[in-house]
Parts: sequence; C-alpha cells; structure tokens
Amino acid sequence: MYFPPPTRLSGCPQQKSLFRPTYPHTSPRMPRLDDQHARALIGIAHLTLAALSWGLAGPAFKLVDVDFLIRLVWRGQCSLVFIAPLFAATCVARADTRTPWSRETVKGIAAVGTSMFAMFVGWNYGVSNTAFSHASVFSQTHPVFLLCIASANVAWKRRRGAVVDEEVEVKENDRYPGVVEWMCVVWTVCGVVVTATSPKSSSMKTQPTALGDALSLGCGLASAFYALSMNKWFGANGIGIQNAPGIFVQATGAFVMTAYGILTLAMVPGTVWMSSSSPYDDGVFDWPKSDYLWPGIIGMGTLAIIGHVFITEALKRLPLLVVSLSLTLTPVLQTTFAYFLIGDDAPSAQTIIGGAIIISGIGLTMVFEERRRQRDSVVVDN
Repeated sequence: MYFPPPTRLSGCPQQKSLFRPTYPHTSPRMPRLDDQHARALIGIAHLTLAALSWGLAGPAFKLVDVDFLIRLVWRGQCSLVFIAPLFAATCVARADTRTPWSRETVKGIAAVGTSMFAMFVGWNYGVSNTAFSHASVFSQTHPVFLLCIASANVAWKRRRGAVVDEEVEVKENDRYPGVVEWMCVVWTVCGVVVTATSPKSSSMKTQPTALGDALSLGCGLASAFYALSMNKWFGANGIGIQNAPGIFVQATGAFVMTAYGILTLAMVPGTVWMSSSSPYDDGVFDWPKSDYLWPGIIGMGTLAIIGHVFITEALKRLPLLVVSLSLTLTPVLQTTFAYFLIGDDAPSAQTIIGGAIIISGIGLTMVFEERRRQRDSVVVDN
C-alpha cells in the first residue's frame, strides 16, 4: 500500500513552519493565490464539519453511563467497525502503486494513537478529581503548549547549530512565535476561562486537587502532541506518509488507542470481558448488546472518529495554531447540542460570551497568519 506524496513544482520553497502549511507555487515569483485561498476554504470546511461532528458526539458520550475506560474501549471498537470498510476502500484505491511502510510511518501511527489515549484518560481522570472549571481550562491549554514547544524547538536548533543561515532559515522555517500569536492564544484561553466559570460549571462542587489539575494539564499537553504528531508524520511534509488520507491516520490511530484501553483493563482486577446477563454494561466486549447501543455507543463511535478524520484533513490546509485554537470551541458546541438533543441545561449567557471570545480569537489568528504568509511570499519573491 502506498500513498504518493504531493507533486512539488521546481522552485517551490519548502515551508516547515510549525504554524504554516505548505502552499504550492507556479514559480518562485508567481504565487497562486487562488489555489492558496481554495486550500484555506477547504480547510475551514473540514474544521467546521469536525466541530459539528464533535458537538454532536458530546451528547452521545453523556448517554453512555459506564466506567470511562469501558466507554473508551467501546468507542474504539465501534469506531473501528465503522471505519474499517472506508479504510479498506482507501487501500484498494491506492493499490496501483506499492511502497512498503517505513519505520517512520509506524512511529507516527504509534504517536497518534498514544496521544489520543492520553487525551481521553487525562480528561476523564481530571474531571473526576478536580473542579470542573479547572479541568475545562487546563485541558484546553494545547495552544499554549504548541507555542512553548515551538519556542523550545527553535532554541534547541540554534544551540546545536542546526540553523545555518539565521537571516533566512530562522525566519522562513524555524522562528520563535510572535507577540501577536501569543496575544491571540491568551485571548482565546480567556474565552475558555469565561466559559468554564459559567454558573452551570460553577455548580459542580468537586473540590480542586493538585492531581486532578495535573491530569487535566496532561490532557492539554497530549492534545498538543496529537496535533504535532499528525502534522509531523502525515501532514503536507510528513516524514511518514506525506498527505496521508485522514481515514488511514484515524483508523490506525483508533486501533492503537483501543489496544491501549484493552491492555489497561486487562491489568485491572475483576475486569469482565463479556457479561452473561442484562444490562450488559460491564464487559469489555458488551457494547453490541448493550442498552446504550443506540444512539449512545453508535453515535459516539461514528461521530467522534468522523471529527478526527476532518481534523486530520484540516491540518493539511490550515496553520496548526488555527486548528488548535478552533478545538477550544468544542465544549461550547457540545453544551449547545446537548441542550437541543437530550434536554440538558441550556448554555448560559456567560457560556455564549466565552464562545464569542474564542471565535474572535480564532478569527484574529487566521487574519494574522494570512497576512504573515503574504508578507513572507513577497520576501521570497524578492
């Protein structure tokens, strides 16, 4: 099975910025702005579909009232059953060219699946062991971690002498995050704080704990590594498979995540593999006969992985920071859909205000990234 890399035209500069995807050019001096804008619009469409999928998946998760590790394994198994035919079709469609998987491909699959598992465990353990407002804020710190990782990466390369020509290479490929990027991230996180401290969230009386806060921060860090892993191994300049289909990335990642869940449950004393009687909500493989099968398990299994597929496709076309900031809007959308679909509490005015702040932060970041891309294109032309 082979996923061919995208065709690169001669003279096209290789862009490796953490925050910018690669945009093809017709020549070194004639950027195809129409193509660039089309890529951005397609990326925004994928991002919107991902947000809708995850917004709808949130209420489905709430309907499945079982232990969170059981729910994770059920979600993974259902996702694999759903995406297996699509994965097979993708492999068949690309069977005309053959190149064996590289070691980097396997490492990328392991990185994506591991970070997905860490995200889920960090959030569920965090929300159970600390104040809900703390868990909501700390788990959405992945944009901050991305900027910190980018800064550390540049500092390490400079220290090790990896950057040969600082005037060109650092500016084009390995630069420190700018002040405007930090301001956009801080503004968006402020929106997350406003949302997380709404009256509904404040009414959840779990006391803050250092362990719960640390686990929630771990969820945010795992989310950052999840996005970086997809970008590094399967993005436009991926070292595993360039421009790998989102279905391939998520099918293999879901397999790794589910395997982690099953292995973890195997080490828990008293784990039930298949229940012998109703209500079938304790066994690892009970989900096909569980009372929660429809709409809960099927909803969360299909919608969750669909959202991840769209996120994978969005990362190929939009700056990584924009995608990361967009994910902070997920709790707001899930609250809204839960109100309309399962009669949960209505979003408060504070939640709506926080969502507006988050959206404005995402918009400002997109405008800034587009202006900087155009400015850098002028520098390349000259």
